[in-house]
Amino acid sequence: MINESGSTIAAIVVAVLCVALIYFLLYVQKRNKNIKSAWTMSTSQLINTKEELAEQILVVYKNHLSTSELLHDLDLLKPSQRIATLVYAFKQQVNQLLDKGSVNEEEGVQLISFFESLGLSRQTLQNQNEYVQLSKLMVLTCIFSGKTPTGVNPPSNVFLRFDADEQILATLENAKYYELVEVKSRVGFSSGSSIGVGRGRYIRTGAFFSTPITSQQLQEKGKGAFCLTNMNLYFVSNTKTVKFAYDKILSFTPYSDGLGIHLADSRRRPIVIGNIDGWFVYNIVTNVHLLLNSKE
Repeated sequence: MINESGSTIAAIVVAVLCVALIYFLLYVQKRNKNIKSAWTMSTSQLINTKEELAEQILVVYKNHLSTSELLHDLDLLKPSQRIATLVYAFKQQVNQLLDKGSVNEEEGVQLISFFESLGLSRQTLQNQNEYVQLSKLMVLTCIFSGKTPTGVNPPSNVFLRFDADEQILATLENAKYYELVEVKSRVGFSSGSSIGVGRGRYIRTGAFFSTPITSQQLQEKGKGAFCLTNMNLYFVSNTKTVKFAYDKILSFTPYSDGLGIHLADSRRRPIVIGNIDGWFVYNIVTNVHLLLNSKE
């Protein structure tokens, strides 16, 4: 009797274990199916997911919330999808700041640090045009507020001896230095008539005159770095290095891709620094006096 009872109990246990195993296998199969479908979503679904997750990222950033749940959601993405989502969110936030027209250094540094904490490298950020625009806006916001920007690097691979209390405001690489030079040429003309003296032969009567013409044009004199400080402007290259003090400059001419510099010395020809963001540089040089006034 006891053996029969024990056999019955054993059979029940085995049956229960079999049922549990079946449910477990069904759960695993369903979970794997969900994961597989998540990775095989259509492009439009991925875009929607990226936009929705980017919105969540910005909500966490703006409200200073914990990033633990956000990091868990990001870990479910492929590395390429994670980077694309973070870059998209970063661009969205920077564009909002650009629309506002100002961002202080503290806010800009916090934004960059936030996205780095989510796994976005500084190199990836620096490769985005929005990062460059954010950095420029931070510099201009400081200057407009009478504060000197911090953390601006000098030109690479070049040593410049700065004056006392001189601080760098911006450095622009791959700038081009142009000078307005005079170019002389001659234009000739003749007068008189041609007289035929045979088949295919003519004699020209009259005279030939040439007139000298002087014109002005910009000539590239060097390619290097353009450095702006609170006291001077520098252009540095392997072939040409010049320094302009603000009190020696009469006026500036803004261009979309450059800055014209007109010196107070009438003997000096106008100079143009090209291949740079003219709007950014012009805003610096025309407002640098705010930094000088803030020290008084």
